[in-house]
Amino acid sequence: GTQQALSLQAAGGGSLGALLLGHPGVAAAAGGTMAGSNLLAKKMTNPEFVKWLGQSTKLSPSVSASEVNALAQLMGR
Repeated sequence: GTQQALSLQAAGGGSLGALLLGHPGVAAAAGGTMAGSNLLAKKMTNPEFVKWLGQSTKLSPSVSASEVNALAQLMGR
């Protein structure tokens, strides 16, 4: 867990430094990246999401719109 802690400290410190130096966009981008990574990690450990992800290679292109809808509903849970 040491590397994860160091990475979090570096990203948090960089975000704080960006805010203090007057660059809120950089701080927001770093925060968004961390939040997005966290969300993706949670989804990739969700068996239902992983099953859906694996099935997408078996579908025809005409079904893709309904699958995007299904994914949006899955993400809402």
